[in-house]
Amino acid sequence: MTNKADKFIQLSKQSEAAADHGIDDLFEVGVIVGAHGIRGDVTTKNLSDVPGRLRHLKQAFLLSPQRDRMHRVSLNTRPHKGQWIVHIEGIEDRDSAIAHKGWLLAITRAQAEPLPRGYIFVRDLIGLQVIDDQLGLIGKIKDVLTDREQNVYVVDREGKPDVLIPVVKAFIKSIEIADGMIKVSLPDGLLDVYDG
Repeated sequence: MTNKADKFIQLSKQSEAAADHGIDDLFEVGVIVGAHGIRGDVTTKNLSDVPGRLRHLKQAFLLSPQRDRMHRVSLNTRPHKGQWIVHIEGIEDRDSAIAHKGWLLAITRAQAEPLPRGYIFVRDLIGLQVIDDQLGLIGKIKDVLTDREQNVYVVDREGKPDVLIPVVKAFIKSIEIADGMIKVSLPDGLLDVYDG
């Protein structure tokens, strides 16, 4: 028996653009949080820093929650109570809409809003080496926590506890995307806190 989400995937167009854009090349801008009505509309939470990001979005990629399936879709959006009601081509009834809860809407870099000078996409930081001016290589950025007053880099240190580095000028000396590194000057004893 095929579930509604799998049925949609079987019926949806296999976009040639999906081959051109790997999942790692996409920016997640919305997540489906539920169904709205009986005609397949979905309620979608905006994940973008741009408040009205979904307003004019007509084409996007629909990603499975595991990010292992991706399809280009056409859609129509409208704001509703702080979230967005989205009609996605191919999702035509409530059951199919419910089956897509947790699925993501994603866009290409070309569709993303231009960043102000001095800003960097979080995804461009992931995987950069973190190098301290005294200690050398600390590890690699595995996440950036943006849900607090001050952004925080989560640094993976293979075999050791992750280190959290607040993104403040006193600690972050330079971000060199082209060279794949972030140069830092950590306060004495910070790593000792994590190494116990």
